[in-house]
Amino acid sequence: MLPGRARIEALARDALVSLLERIGPAILLVHSQSGPYAWLVADARPDLVKSILSIEPNGPPFREVELLGTGENGEPWYRHEDVISRPWGVARERLTYARDGMVLENRFEPVAQPAPRVDLVAPLLQPQPAATLARLAGKPILMVTEKASYHAPYDHATSAFLAQAGVAHEHVYLAEHGLRGNGHMVMLEHNNHEIADLLLDWIRQTSYAPRGPNLQVGTRASNRAKSRVSTMPLCKIPVLWKAPRQSDT
Repeated sequence: MLPGRARIEALARDALVSLLERIGPAILLVHSQSGPYAWLVADARPDLVKSILSIEPNGPPFREVELLGTGENGEPWYRHEDVISRPWGVARERLTYARDGMVLENRFEPVAQPAPRVDLVAPLLQPQPAATLARLAGKPILMVTEKASYHAPYDHATSAFLAQAGVAHEHVYLAEHGLRGNGHMVMLEHNNHEIADLLLDWIRQTSYAPRGPNLQVGTRASNRAKSRVSTMPLCKIPVLWKAPRQSDT
C-alpha cells in the first residue's frame, strides 16, 4: 500500500535533500503535486536551494477546494472541504514557522478571508499575528498560474499565504504575458517553448544578476526558433530541457 500524502512529501523532501547534498545548491522547478517539495526542501536546507520555480503548486492552503459548477442563479460554485488536508498551510508535512524568534510547535487554525473577486476562492490564512516561514524568506521564488487551469480560481490563495508568512515572491499569470489558453499540463502544450523561455528569462534575471525590472517575455525570439535544447549549467546539472519543435525535426 502506498504511504499517505504527508509521508510522500517527507520521503520526497529527504530524497531531494540527499541529492542536493551530493551535487550542491540548485534551482528547484516543481509542478502540481510536487509543489510542496520545494517549500519543504528549502525549509530543511535553505543553504542548498538557490531559487524556486513553482508551476501551479499543490493547493490551496489548508483545505481542498471542490469546484461545484458555474455559480448560476446565485448557487455556490465551490466549497472548502471540512478536513484540513494541509495542516502546515502549503504542505501536509511540517514546516518551520516562527513568531517573535520562537519556533511554533503547534499548528494553527485557518481563518477565512474575503474573496478578492467573485470568480476567485476565498483564501484561508493564518490568524494574526502571523508566523513567518523565515527559512524561505529572501529566496527568489516564482509562482506561475495558467488561465484555463483548475488552479486559476485559487492559486491566489497560495500566493496570499506565502506573502502573509513573510515569503516574498512573484506570482505570474501567463495570460498577462500574452500566453493564453494554457491548462495545468503546460509542458505538453503547443506553446511550451515560450513558457520555458519565460522561466529561463526569470532564472537569468534572478539567479545570475541582481533583481531587475518586471519579468519580460520573448527577449530571445530571434534565437529560440533555431534552438533545439536550452539548458542552464546550474550546480553541475541542467534544470530545464526543451524538446525540439516539430518544425525542427
